[in-house]
Amino acid sequence: MSLISFSHLKDNNETYFSHLMFAGQIALYLSITSAYFLVHSILPFVVVPRIFNLDAIKNTSQEWSDYAAERKRLLK
Repeated sequence: MSLISFSHLKDNNETYFSHLMFAGQIALYLSITSAYFLVHSILPFVVVPRIFNLDAIKNTSQEWSDYAAERKRLLK
């Protein structure tokens, strides 16, 4: 197995750029969410915005999962 493998992209019906955008969006969202919760843990009076609360994380994660499943479904 080589260190660089693009089979993951093919298996998920993605181009390099679409994968970069999708994975990058997830990473950015989770990083920002993480930062809010870290600040909130230290300073409990700082409110976590609704877009980054636990319900939003759950809903957004489900949307990402549905999107990924649909891409795979289109392969078949």
